[in-house]
Amino acid sequence: MQEIEIKFKIENVEHVKEKLRSAGCQLSEELHQKDTVFVSDLSDTKSDEGKIFTRIRSVNGVNELNLKKQSKDLINSKEIEFEVSDYDKVYDFLNTLGLKKWVTVEKIRVTGVYQGFNICIDNVKYLGNFIEIEMVTEDENIKLYEEKILEIALELGIDINHRVNSHYDTMLNELNH
Repeated sequence: MQEIEIKFKIENVEHVKEKLRSAGCQLSEELHQKDTVFVSDLSDTKSDEGKIFTRIRSVNGVNELNLKKQSKDLINSKEIEFEVSDYDKVYDFLNTLGLKKWVTVEKIRVTGVYQGFNICIDNVKYLGNFIEIEMVTEDENIKLYEEKILEIALELGIDINHRVNSHYDTMLNELNH
């Protein structure tokens, strides 16, 4: 499976939520997420092809382990995730494997599904508001999904010039350095 995702910085969150609701999209309650991201080398954290990022995600007290392997373009990646019961044990496990804590991302997320695409509206601590429009698929036609995501963004009144070609963890790391 691969995740094809495009992120946009948004100013008027309520306007976007209202557009989604009026189109029949049911939005979730707020989810409080904390992602602790681990890398093998703190001096090399660029999202290059083949690079692996591992994270422990806590969502309203439920934990999961997530691995992302970056593809050659930033809009898709291979992703594996599963629930884990003990955050501290997983943290220790990753450290024992030699992985190093890189950055922690805290956000409040609202999710929904619109036209078959996953929608995530995020308020990221220190970074602001974003919307991610994504599809998880085995299909290799990335360009088709990218075009459809851009169409959806325009339908929702999102300025596609506010597209963000970076991950939250990278943006936070750059903010701190």
